[in-house]
Amino acid sequence: SPPMIGANNADGKLSLVLPDMTATFMYQGNPVAQAALNAEIELAVAPNQTGEGIAISLGTPALDIDVLPTIANETHFTNDDLSSAVKLALTAQITTVSALLGDIPLPSLAGIQLEDLSVDADQGYVMVTAQGLQ
Repeated sequence: SPPMIGANNADGKLSLVLPDMTATFMYQGNPVAQAALNAEIELAVAPNQTGEGIAISLGTPALDIDVLPTIANETHFTNDDLSSAVKLALTAQITTVSALLGDIPLPSLAGIQLEDLSVDADQGYVMVTAQGLQ
């Protein structure tokens, strides 16, 4: 399944869902372990510092990692240690990507720009609302 952004009906919070990923660990071109990974990362969307764009913050991921028996684990790590290493790597990547998402300008068309944007959930849909045009 592809990554998707979902809106929680109960509290209106947004989340990035990364379902059904498989990671194959290689050593000198040979597979030495395989794991299945599912992740859900809470998103917060707010106006950026200039007010002319948005800033997306990624929260701490909720991860489910299972080392698969399809390839014998020859990494010299226990399954739990391999799972922890994947969590550390993903957390580091989220930190890096978060820095890139802190200032996303919104496009303007023929000088018209949206103002007072909000992003919420409504009946399971992600809703972007603008209060005015400039």
